[in-house]
Amino acid sequence: MSSDERAGKQLAELLGAVGEQDIRRRLANLLAELGAGDYALEARAGTGAADLVCHEYQVVIETKARGEAGPERLRSGAGETQFGQVARYVEAFADRHLDLGSQRPWRGFLTDGRVWWGWEWQAAPGGSSGAGSLVTLPHVQGVVFADDAGAFGQFVVEHLAPPERRGAPAPPSPLRTLFDPFLAELRVLLPTVETEPFYETKFGLWRRTLQGSGLVGPGAIGQAHNFAEHTMLVVAARMIVLAAQDGSLVDELPEAVADGFCAWLGDFDGGVDLLERLASSVSQYDWRAADRDLLKELYHDLIDRDDRKEFGEYYTPDWLAADVVDQVLVRDPARLDAAIEAAARTLEAEPASEAAEQGAFSVLDPACGSGTFLFWSARAVAKRIRSAHPLLAGRTREIVAAMVTGLDVHPVAVEMATATLATALPPGGMVPLRVYLADALLHSEQAQQNMQGTLGLTSAQGQRIDIPAEVIESPRAEVLVRTLVDVAVGERSLDAEDAETQALLSEAVAQLSDAVADEGDHVWRWHIGNQVAPSALARNKVMAIVANPPWLVANDTPAGTRKDQLATLSERYGLRPKARWSAKGDLASVFSARAADLYLGDNGAFGLVLPGSALINQTWESWRSGSWGGTKVGFDYVASLDDVEPPPFRHAPNGTCVVVGRRLGEGAPDWHDAMLLQYSGDPEAPTVTEIVRRESKPSPYSRRFRRGAVASPLGLCLALDPIQAGDNDTATVQTKASTKPPWKGVSYEAVVETAALVRTLRAQTLEPFVCSPDAWLIAPLAEGRRAVMALNDPEFRTSLPRAHGYWTIAEARYARDRAKTAGATLSDNVDFQRTLTNQLAAESSEHKCKVFYNKSGDSLRACRGPADLVADDKCYWYVAASPEEALYLTGVLNAECLQDAWRESKTSKLHFDTNPLKHVPVPAFDPDSALHARIVVAAREAEQRPTAPRTALTDVVAEMLPDYAAPSGPAPSRRPPPAAPA
Repeated sequence: MSSDERAGKQLAELLGAVGEQDIRRRLANLLAELGAGDYALEARAGTGAADLVCHEYQVVIETKARGEAGPERLRSGAGETQFGQVARYVEAFADRHLDLGSQRPWRGFLTDGRVWWGWEWQAAPGGSSGAGSLVTLPHVQGVVFADDAGAFGQFVVEHLAPPERRGAPAPPSPLRTLFDPFLAELRVLLPTVETEPFYETKFGLWRRTLQGSGLVGPGAIGQAHNFAEHTMLVVAARMIVLAAQDGSLVDELPEAVADGFCAWLGDFDGGVDLLERLASSVSQYDWRAADRDLLKELYHDLIDRDDRKEFGEYYTPDWLAADVVDQVLVRDPARLDAAIEAAARTLEAEPASEAAEQGAFSVLDPACGSGTFLFWSARAVAKRIRSAHPLLAGRTREIVAAMVTGLDVHPVAVEMATATLATALPPGGMVPLRVYLADALLHSEQAQQNMQGTLGLTSAQGQRIDIPAEVIESPRAEVLVRTLVDVAVGERSLDAEDAETQALLSEAVAQLSDAVADEGDHVWRWHIGNQVAPSALARNKVMAIVANPPWLVANDTPAGTRKDQLATLSERYGLRPKARWSAKGDLASVFSARAADLYLGDNGAFGLVLPGSALINQTWESWRSGSWGGTKVGFDYVASLDDVEPPPFRHAPNGTCVVVGRRLGEGAPDWHDAMLLQYSGDPEAPTVTEIVRRESKPSPYSRRFRRGAVASPLGLCLALDPIQAGDNDTATVQTKASTKPPWKGVSYEAVVETAALVRTLRAQTLEPFVCSPDAWLIAPLAEGRRAVMALNDPEFRTSLPRAHGYWTIAEARYARDRAKTAGATLSDNVDFQRTLTNQLAAESSEHKCKVFYNKSGDSLRACRGPADLVADDKCYWYVAASPEEALYLTGVLNAECLQDAWRESKTSKLHFDTNPLKHVPVPAFDPDSALHARIVVAAREAEQRPTAPRTALTDVVAEMLPDYAAPSGPAPSRRPPPAAPA
C-alpha cells in the first residue's frame, strides 16, 4: 500500500470516528503519515493539557467529539469557551518559546476531525510576558472536509505544516528511545577493549571519581554495566550541551569526550564511529524545546533503581521544582530584579574593575542532581528579563548563565545538570555554565583552613597545589584558573605585561607544573575549577538557594571519613540532640543548615524539598528552631504534600514537604508563625490550602494511656486464632510467622497450658467501637500474674510443664538472633519494660473495662474491652473508672470531626503515640455533665451499630471541642503571598 493509499484510509477512519479520544489518536497517526511532524498527546500547557502539540511546526490542536466543536461553545464542565481553551494553551507555549528566542508564531486549531477552525498567536510589541492575542487564520474558519485525502493533505501543507514554518523537532519522548540503540552497541564494544591500557585507565578513573563522592563505599560500586551506562549518560549530556548552545556536534566531537572517564570511546575506531553516529542523531533535535528536565528521565530509565538507591539518587519532579522556584524567585520580584541588574553590571565591568560584583546575585542548588532546579531557575530568570528588563533582553543568555549555579558530588549528575541547564537557555552561542563537581558541605578540615587563606588542593599522588585566596574571590576566577592550567601544561606563558596576574599565579604555576610533569595534564582545569567554585561561593554568598538536599538516612551513609564529618557538622549546628546520629532524614537537615551557613547571604531566601518528617518529627525539632549554630533563619511558609496524588516520591515513607524561608531577615517569622499549607490533588496543578494551627493544650488523659505489650519476636510468642483445645487444660497453637529479618518466616506449632495464654488485642483488628481480639500471647506467668517466669524458675517447670518444654526451644532460638538492645532472655523480652505485667496488674481494679486505640495509621480508632484483655505494642490502653467513662473516651477518640486534629498532633509520620491527648485538651469525664452524658449516649448507639453514620456523635463532640473540630481546620484556599522585599 502506497503512502497516499495509507493516508486515504486513515482519513476515512478519522472521519468515521465519533469519540474525542479516538479522533485525537487517529488524527495524530494521519498527520504523522502526511509528514506533518510528530505530535505529543496531552502535552502540559500552563493550567491544562493540550490534546495535540507539535514543536516542529509550533502547532496546538484541541480535539472534540464529533459535532461537539465550535469556538463559542463552552468546553465540557467549565465556563470557558473552546476558543478560550485553545488561546490559553497557545499563549502558554508561545510565552515559553519567547524566552527561548523563537520567532515563529504558534498556531492553534480546533476540530472534531471533520470541521476545522484556526488562529495564529500575535505577540504584543516588545514581546512582554503574557501579552498578545490569537488572530484568525482567514481560510480556516469552519472548514469542512469530506473523504478527500488530497484536499486534506493540501490543507495540512498550507496551514499546519508549511515548509517555511518547519523547525527542528522536540526531543523524542521517552528520551531513551534515542539512546537505547547506542547503549546496546556500547555494551557490545566493552568486552573488545577491556584489556586495553586506555580502557583500564578510564575505568579506574571512573571508580575513583565515584568513591571520591563519599556517598558510596570502596566495595559498593557496580562493575561494567554501570560503567557503560554512565559513559552513555556523560557523552549524551555533553552532546546535548553543544547542540543546545548552537555548536556543531561533529566539529566539536573531540572536545565533547576529551577528558574524564568517557574519553575511552575516542581512543579506538569503533568508539569514534559510534560517537559520530550518535552526534548526528542528537543534532537533529531542538533541545531548547524541552519543557522539563529530560536528563532526569533518561537517567531513571537507564540506571536500575537498586543502583540509584545505592547512590541515594531520587530526583525532584519538575512540577515541584517549578513551584519552589516560583515561591523563592518569582514571588519576590524586587529581589530578582536587583539580582538581574547586579549580574548585568558584573558582565559589563572590566575583568579587573572594582565595579565587578561578587556573585551575591546567584541562585544556587548545592545538590543539583540532574539539574531540575537549575532548569526552572533559568526559565524564571529569562522570563523576568523579557518582561521587566527589555534593554537586557539581548544578553539574556549571558545573564542567566552567570546567575544560575549548581554543585553536586556525583560526576554523572554534574554532566546531566550542565546539559539540563543548557536546554533552558535561549540561543546565542557558547557561554560558561556554572555547574561544578564539588562537595557543597566543604566538610574537610583542609577546606576549613582554606577558607582563611589559600585553597590547598591535593593531586591523585599527593602533591600540593595552593590556589591564592585572591583567585577565589576574583570575579575573574574562571579566567585565572584557565590561565593557571594553560601555563602549567605548556600551552602558553604568563603575560609579562600583566605583572599582577604573574605575581598572583607564579607559585601555583610552579606547583602545578611539577604535578603535571609527574601525573599528566588532562584533568587539571576541570579539577581545579570544581574545587575553586564552592570556596568562591562561600566567600561571595548567593541571593537564593533552591534544593532537594540528599535524603540519605545517617545509618545508610557508608562508614568512613564523610560519615564522621557529617556527625561533627550535626553537632556544630545543634542538630544532634541524641547521643547517636541515626534518625531518618539527618543528612537533609545537616545539609540544608550547612548550605545556608556557607552560601546564603543576609536576608537571602531558600526553598527546600525535604522529607515530610521535617514538619513534625522530634528529630527535626532543633532544625525547626531556625537556630543552626551561628546561622539564624526565619520561615515564610511550610507545606505538606501528603495529599498530592501521585506523591512526588513513591518510595518516601515519611512523605514530602516544602519549606521556604530567609536568613537573618528582620521580622522573619519563626516556625510556629510561618504559614502552614496543604497541597492536594493533581501534582501539576495542586489545590493549595492554608491550615490554621490549633493551640496545643494537654488533656488530663495524656498521662493515663500507656503503650501495649512489647512482646516479641512474634514468631516465638504470639499465636492467632483458632487454637485447638486439648486434654488437661492444654491447647495446640501456631505462632504467627514474622515478616522481617532475622525472624522472617520463623513459626512454631506447640502444645501449652491454657494458663500460659493471655488474650491479646492487635491493632490490625481494632476498629471504631469494635473489639475483636484474634490473638493469644504465650506468657509463662507466675502465680498472681505479676511477672513472666524465667526458664530456670522451678515454678515454671512444675506449674506449666508443656509450656516449659516449648519455652526451652524458643529461648534457644531467641538467644541465637536477639538484638543487643532487646531483653537478655525471651522471658525478659516478652515483658520488656513491664509493658505486659503492668496491664495485668489492672485486673485487680474494681471496674473491669479498658479503652484501646491504635498507635499508627491515618485515622485514630478506639474501642472498649474487658480489663483482662491485653493490648499489643501497636495499641495504647487505659483502665476506665466506669463503663460510662469508657464510652465517653471511645466516642471522643472515634469522632470524625477530630481526625484532622489527631493527625496534626503527630510527631511522626507513622505514629500517634500519646500525642493526640498531649495536644488536644479532651476534658476528664464528668458524670454530672449533660454534654458528657450526650457523648456517652451517642457512643453507645455507635457501638451497637458501628457501621451506621455517626452524625449525632460528631455534632456533640464538635460542641465540646469547637476549636479542634474539623470546621475550624482548613482556611480558604490561597497561595503564599510574596516574600518581604530584601
